[in-house]
Amino acid sequence: YSQDLKNAAVRLVMDGKTYTQVSKELRISPQSVRNWHTRFLAVGHCKNKKQPGARPRVTEKAFIAFHKAYPNALQKDAAAYFGISRTVIQYWYKKFGFSLKKNFSGTMRLIQKNKKILRRP
Repeated sequence: YSQDLKNAAVRLVMDGKTYTQVSKELRISPQSVRNWHTRFLAVGHCKNKKQPGARPRVTEKAFIAFHKAYPNALQKDAAAYFGISRTVIQYWYKKFGFSLKKNFSGTMRLIQKNKKILRRP
């Protein structure tokens, strides 16, 4: 549901209407209205809770450090370095606005040679 609808439902309940009356008026479940009102009373708003997810394997700091150390690295080399798929590497390159290198030889040898200097967190 939209935030506006949640706020309207809570406002109606605060004005004295019952959960059932609000749910019929807004055509939503009375339990949803009850949940939003309860959350509003507990924390002062009825926004959605932040859903936890898996932590990314690659941090932004590590990815940018890798890209600065190896600006001509191929996607497959970056994927091998971080131990993730090429699809995820493409996502990170796009997210941070880096260009994707496609044809450059010798990058993986350079990475292996300098791996002691640049370590993954």
